[in-house]
This record gives sequence, structure tokens and C-alpha cells, in this order.
Amino acid sequence: MKTNKILLATAIAASVMAGSCSEERFAPEGEGRLMLTAAINTEVRDASRADAETEELGESCMIWISNEKGLVRRYIGINNLPADGIKLLNGRYTVEAWAGDSVTASFESRWFKGRESFEITAGSMERKTVVCKIANVVARVNYNAIVDEVLADYTMTIANSRGQLVYTGRTDADGYFMMPTGDNKLTWTLSGKKAADGSEFTKSGEILDVQPATRYTLNVTYTNDNTEVGGAYFDIEVDTEEILVEDVVEITTAPEIQGYNFDITRPVVGEEGSIGRRSVFVVGATALKSVTLDCEAFPELLGIDGNDFDLLDGIDPAVLETINNGGITTAFFPTSDGATDRMLKINFEENFTSKLKNGDYTVGIAATDSKGKTSRATLTFSVTDAKTQNEPVNDLETYANRTVLRGSVVKDGVESVGFNYRRSGASEWIYVEATVVSRALAVGTVFTAEIEGLEPATNYEYTTVADGVPSAAVSTFRTEPAPQLPNASFEDWVEATPTLICANESSMFWDSGNHGSATMKINITTPTTAFVHSGARAAKLESAYPSMFGIGKFAAGNAFVGKYLATDGTDGILGFGRPFEGRPTAMKVYVRYEPVEINRKGSDLPDFVKTSGLDEGMIYIALLDDSKKEVSYKGQSWQYPIVIQTKSRQLFDNKAGNVIAYGERVFTERTAGDGFEEVIIPIEYRRTDIKPSNIAVVCSGSRYGDYFTGGEGTVMYIDDVELIY
Repeated sequence: MKTNKILLATAIAASVMAGSCSEERFAPEGEGRLMLTAAINTEVRDASRADAETEELGESCMIWISNEKGLVRRYIGINNLPADGIKLLNGRYTVEAWAGDSVTASFESRWFKGRESFEITAGSMERKTVVCKIANVVARVNYNAIVDEVLADYTMTIANSRGQLVYTGRTDADGYFMMPTGDNKLTWTLSGKKAADGSEFTKSGEILDVQPATRYTLNVTYTNDNTEVGGAYFDIEVDTEEILVEDVVEITTAPEIQGYNFDITRPVVGEEGSIGRRSVFVVGATALKSVTLDCEAFPELLGIDGNDFDLLDGIDPAVLETINNGGITTAFFPTSDGATDRMLKINFEENFTSKLKNGDYTVGIAATDSKGKTSRATLTFSVTDAKTQNEPVNDLETYANRTVLRGSVVKDGVESVGFNYRRSGASEWIYVEATVVSRALAVGTVFTAEIEGLEPATNYEYTTVADGVPSAAVSTFRTEPAPQLPNASFEDWVEATPTLICANESSMFWDSGNHGSATMKINITTPTTAFVHSGARAAKLESAYPSMFGIGKFAAGNAFVGKYLATDGTDGILGFGRPFEGRPTAMKVYVRYEPVEINRKGSDLPDFVKTSGLDEGMIYIALLDDSKKEVSYKGQSWQYPIVIQTKSRQLFDNKAGNVIAYGERVFTERTAGDGFEEVIIPIEYRRTDIKPSNIAVVCSGSRYGDYFTGGEGTVMYIDDVELIY
């Protein structure tokens, strides 16, 4: 019997933030938040498979939140949803989620997707569940008993335009198909050998207008008593069944461990006797079964044997009383749904923290719930006479040659603050004065200093300085690398048809539209020695009108980071982008541009396409996130950050949600001089909450080549592309 399941991932904070404890308040005021739950309708047939599948799908789930301006939040993995909710500005949003593997045809891999809309207002707490329903078309095959008597070695092949699955014999399995755009048909072919004489037998048909989240069962029957096996005696009927939901399997996140009114990831700093009471909350999505504390100083501070103890699981009452008397107490608080065993408060009382002498004390906290999920955190008490302390360097603010140092005031009486920093291993410190928000350097004041001139991919260390006296504590950070693009001087080529910009095809980084024009034996992007800035070669991008037997299209001379994927008639399918993890501020390229008058025009052009006057060239750079788009053609599939299909006018949009940073230069006239012009293209970062994962660079002699418009004979020469950091 079929069992359908929903894998449900519940954010812990939904219960934490609505907790009924009166002393602590987790819910924020004056801002809008989204408490998001992701659910995946898996339609699992084997119940024993559910637990492993919940983990796998939960880890792979991609969750995008966007508004009318594009992508605003992106998460990979349900466990990475913020436990305290997602802060969002007022407005309308759409949340989309995807999980699983989007493959053409498979007996195992499936693809799920869901979409919901919602609105955020100031001070609101919006709760939303996005259910990812199966997006595949599902097919299976059933045979009646007599089929085995009249047909041997039989198979059923079911296919769409991209791929197929072969069901051998009585295969009791569902097949999962991702239907290409515009394809809503499955074909089937029954093949085997006639039992009577061993001759080959085939029968074929189609299932039209197939829909996702629907199972199509091919029921194969043989009803004729005649031992002659003919196609007419087999009847194949298709049952259509919508995949429904019948019960729920819960995916729970691991317990959350957080400090009350302080960040548990940062040390609690103070002088002897001044730290006071500190509390930690441990919150589980299910009942807490074990909460363990460990610290090397426990025997001395609490008067117990051993460095660790479990507050919940089997602790001796006498030992627990000693711990409580020593200054560590606990209490459970009810959650919003009335559960009394999921929210534990651990108090490090004043009579515990007052015993701490100068130095660092590390308390490890491990929490395990009834589902076996475990979380760990570290609480550090730093008792010191220092007036300031180092704060961690923000990884997103640390570039190849600069970063922002941070410190905070931990003791009254500070009059001036700054930092010492140096390359790790260097003997001399460099001092830099800090910037503070206010003149009063009270306890808790954060001060910063932006430092530049650092070396890429290098370890540095720093310490705060108060009134000219450096802190004894030394912290470290590492600058980002400053990668350059492979073959950026265009020295390496494969000189054939098509001409390839690389040493060999297996090491491609750049490509061009040559592949389309090469079908007419014309290369529009080629190496040249006529104009060279450095080395022996540069790239020549010549716009042309390749044709054969009077059939052709205008093609802009071009080079791009990515790969030419396929030629669809006279149109190209291109994948822009390659993996890349740097954050340059500009791109420098040497260009010689020789435009001619526009003499070729496409059809059905948008108003912004220039159709007369001098041709225009364009070079742009885009830094992209790690998302990919899939494209398929004639049984092949590819995934690239940007997919270009000129036939369907699927072109690059520099305002798309996956664009982290962008810069461009449009050439409206011939470059000056007899050689190259140095061109520097600034890169504008539109998002600073994420680092790039891919890069796209596109150089085109005819700016509107995607619309088959430009000047036949326009030439752009490029050499020595360099990323500036």
C-alpha cells in the first residue's frame, strides 16, 4: 500500500520566541520577522527509508526569499535557517524552496519544489510554511500474470525528449522524470521475444499532457487465448493518479544553545568579582535528554570530583546539590505549545563567577534531544585587568588587502584606544588609531580601525591598545587571496575550427561564439599578432555575417568566461561563468576598438537596440553567487550561473538576484592611438552579505550582437585582462 509522507523541518525558535517564561523575552520589537518552516512531500514507499531521506533532503534544500527587486535572502540546508527568525524590511515577499536532484530520468533521484507569498509589517512575526511537493512526472509498469507465458525477456522503455528509463521484467519501481520546457509527453516501448517462436516483438505509444506530482501506471495485459502473439492482443492502459499526502514525518533541528542578553560565541569579560550572574538557554525541538557541562576548573570551583557532569541524565542528587550550592542552577520553562521538557535555563550565579581569578575559563556545553540530535557550544569567562579586549574580525569585511579591526572597552577610565597589527611572524608592530562612535569611552564601547595595504592570502595578528598600553591577548585573521583569470593574456589557443581560447579543450576557461559561425567554416574570434600589448598574442573579435547557401545570421566577435554549449539551428546556447572566489574592486583590460557603421539588423527588436550609426562594443564583469541554471538540448544537460539562449531571448540581466557585483564599459567610438588603450572598469558591489562563488566576463565587438544587430566588419582587440584588488 502506498504511503505518502511530508518531511517537515521545524525552526526551534518558533517555540522559543513564543515561550511563556516571564523573566526572559526573546521576541524582538519594532521589526518584522519571518519564522519559516520548510516541508518536503516525499511520497516515500518504504518507511525505513524515511529517516535517512529526511536528513539528505533537509541538507540539500535551497530556500530563496525575494521581493520585487530580486533576491534578498538565500539559505542552503534547513538547519541553516536562523533560529531566531529572518529579519526583513516591510513589504511583500515570495519564498521558494527546492530539494533533491533535478535529473532527467532516474529510479532514485527526485526533485521537489514549493512557493509561497507573504507580507512583513513592522513589529510583526509572520509564520510561513513552504511545502516542497514532488516536481517529477512519475511512471511505473504493472503486468498481468499471463504476460510471462507469451513474452520473454521483456522490457518497457519510458522516455521524454531528454532521457529514458528501462524497466526490466516486472520492475516494481517508480521512475522519476524532469520534463524539459515545452515537452509534456512520455513515450513508451514494450519490447521482448515471443515465447512461441522467439521472434522479436515491440509495441509503442505515448502518454500526452503529463503533469508533475502525478503517477502514470502502465497496466500491460494480454487477453487473447491464441498462442500467436501479435501486437493487437496486448492492451496497455494508463492509470493517472495524483500523488497525495497522508501522514507527516518531522525533521527537527538540533537543540539551540544561546546566551541570555549576551553572545555566547564571544568571551564574557570582566574584572575579578564584577561579572555577576550569566544565564544560558538550551532549547530543543523535542524533549531534552542530556545536557552536559565540562570545565577543567570545576573540581576547584564546585568541590566535585571530575571535570564534567550531565544535568539531566542520571546525575546523583547529592552531586547536583553540591553543584547548585556551588553556583550553577537550572530550571525548565514551558514553551508556547505547553511542553515543559524542551527549554532549560542554566544559571551561572554570582557566587560562581565571583570565584573566578584572572585568566580564561572555558565551559563546554553539549545538549542532546530525544531524536538524538546534539549541539555544542562554548562559554568562556575572561577575567582580566585589561582595559580593552579584541573583537573578532568580520570575514565579510576582510578583503585581499584590507580589513576592519574591532575592539571594545571592558574597564572604566580609558582615554584613548587603537590597535597594533603585523604580519604573523614579523617582529615589528604597526600602530593605528581607532575610530569611536562617541567621545565617552565607557564600558561596552566598540571601536574600530580600517587598515589597508595588506598582502593577499596572508595571516595577520592584532591586539587592542588602551592609553598606549597594548593588551596581552593577540588575535589573528587571514586576508583573502587575489586570484587572476587563467590565460588572461590570450597566449594559449587551439587553432582549428572552431578556434578555442585555451591550451587544450580540457583546460578551457574562456570561450567564444566561434562554434556557431564555425559551422560555416568562419572563425570570428581568433589569435592575432598584428596588435599586441604584451607577450606574443592578443585576441581579435571580429563581427561578421557567416552564411552558407544564403542562410546565416550576424554574429558579434566575442570572448567570454564560460562555455559555448550547443548550436540550436542558427542560434547559440551559451553558459556564462566559472568558479571564482575573489573580490576585486575593478578590472583592467587593454583594448583596441575599430567600429564600423551598423549594417546588419535583426528582427522584432526592442526599442533600446541601436539600429543605425556607429557600432558599439561592450565589456562587462559580473561576480555571482553559487546558484546555477539548467539548460538542456538534444539529450544533454548543463548547469551554469548564467544561461544564454538567443533563440528564446534568454539573455543576461545584470540586475538578476544572483549578481553580487557588476561593472561595464561601453565603447561608442574608435579607441585613440595606434595601439591599445588601457581601460579600467570599476566593480560595484550590490551585496556585501555574501562572497562570490563564480565570475563572468564578456567582451563583445558589437554590443547588440544578442539581437543579431551590429556592424559587419567591426573589430575589437583585447589583451592582458587583470583584476585589481
